[in-house]
Amino acid sequence: MSRQAATVTTNRRADWRADKGTGNRPVLPTERENPMTTTTHRYVDPIVRSTQMILMYEALARAQYQERLAEAEHERVALRVAAARRHQRRAERAARRASRANRLASVAAARAL
Repeated sequence: MSRQAATVTTNRRADWRADKGTGNRPVLPTERENPMTTTTHRYVDPIVRSTQMILMYEALARAQYQERLAEAEHERVALRVAAARRHQRRAERAARRASRANRLASVAAARAL
């Protein structure tokens, strides 16, 4: 390679680094070899990254939604249990009143004889 060709190649690399805004960071070996093929394994396509972020937020929202559903179901079960206990106490009171009324009626019937 002639000296003039080497200078042109060096200038292209310098222009390429200036276009990419690399600043003062060292040039990677892959960048030194061929500036046109600098896509490395570290590059993540913005569309893929965006899709991954969307899916991550969807998964988070889905998990929070499932948690809220579980809490709501727990609340419904707790309310049903409380209502069942309340109805049970009410039925027991009604049974005691009916039993007392039967005893009073049987005592009154025995006296009437």
